[in-house]
This record gives sequence, C-alpha cells and structure tokens, in this order.
Amino acid sequence: MLVPDAYADERFEQSVDTFTGFRTRSILSTPVLSEDDDGVVAVLQALNKQSLDADGSKVHVPFEADDTMLLEVLASLISGLYARARLFEAVVREKHRAAALLQCAVAVHSDGLSARDKLSAITSAVEHGLDCARCQLFLVDEVHSQLAVVSPLESLAGVRLPLGTGVPGHVIATEGPVLVENAYDSTEFDSTIDRRTGFV
Repeated sequence: MLVPDAYADERFEQSVDTFTGFRTRSILSTPVLSEDDDGVVAVLQALNKQSLDADGSKVHVPFEADDTMLLEVLASLISGLYARARLFEAVVREKHRAAALLQCAVAVHSDGLSARDKLSAITSAVEHGLDCARCQLFLVDEVHSQLAVVSPLESLAGVRLPLGTGVPGHVIATEGPVLVENAYDSTEFDSTIDRRTGFV
C-alpha cells in the first residue's frame, strides 16, 4: 500500500507521530505473511522516501515501483525469520516442560527429601515448565470441608479456606480445568491469598 501524503489519508493514525515528534509524509507498507498460509503476522513500513539534491541535502521524493519490490523481498525474509523464531520458541517451551516433568518425577520419588522439600521442588518445576510466577497446591480436607493451602511460603503456612472457595473450589465442583484470563475480573476468584501475601 502506497500513501503519498499521510495526513491527507483518513486511514493514517497520527498518534505515533504525536508521541515521537516525527513527521510522517509518505508511507510504503507491505504485509509480512506467515510461511504456513496463516495470514498476516506483521506489517513492514517505509516512511518518507528521500533523495539527495544537487547540493547534497536530503529532499523528500515519492516511493517508486522498485521500492515496492524491495520492501516485498524484505518482508518475505522477515517471514522466514518469524517462522524460525516461533519454531525456536516452541522447542524451548517443550524443553522447559520436559525438564519440569523430570524434576517433578525426581522430587516425588526421592527418598532423601522431606515432604516440604518435595513440594518446593514440584512447585518450582511447575513454575519453570509453565513460565508462571507462582504455583500453589490446595489439598482437599473433606473431614473439615476445607482447602489446606500447601506452599513453600511461610506466609501461607497453616492457611485453610472453605472447600468451595475461589477457583480451586470451582475446579473441585466441575472436576475439570479452569482458565481465568484476568483474576480480578472473575467472580470465581478469591483474593484471600493475595491479600495475605501481597502477591497480585
């Protein structure tokens, strides 16, 4: 897409210019397509084509057909880099998960570790494997209708919650996994532990 005068085009978004102080005059823009035909993964833009005039100073000139061809070639190179980067991320992620499973198995079957040390190793493995900030275990105490919070954190030692509390309570009721995108927007979330630990 070629836009010879950005500010005369109603599609132009001026906020970046306002934020940076840069003045966009002309735009040449092309899609970066995924290698697996999954659509557009990025957009590559060239702004303000320049040339040297007779006295050596830079002047603004229109983008040309050759510029479009070059930008499309560069976009195809970026597409390949993007695909390789995603593949590398997937490999690293799977490596983390495999290491987490191994760490959990070693901790569970280790005779030399106390229950607390096993728990610490398991929660650490889960945090590493899922790239998450914290892992907590809630044990179901049916006798007292409570959830016993098991955590290596001293601030959570001995904490118990009513059996149906929060997301863990919902998981127990449905016997299935629950994904909450934004905890504080969810009616299922209970903030007792956050308030106690200062974690958000």
